[in-house]
Amino acid sequence: MKKQKKTIDAEIDRLEVTFEKNRREMLQLADENKRMSGRYGELLEDNHRINDRIRTLLEQMWKLD
Repeated sequence: MKKQKKTIDAEIDRLEVTFEKNRREMLQLADENKRMSGRYGELLEDNHRINDRIRTLLEQMWKLD
């Protein structure tokens, strides 16, 4: 169970890094008045997917406690 928690925790850490990178790029794009660009929409969709995955992983981790 400890190994499974470590694996989940490592994935959460990786996803959070990607999420933060995407968030910074999204803010930069918004500052450049490119909110309607395809890239902004891709990043927004990716962050929604990442948030969903983090929630799922956290639920799994809580169940292990």
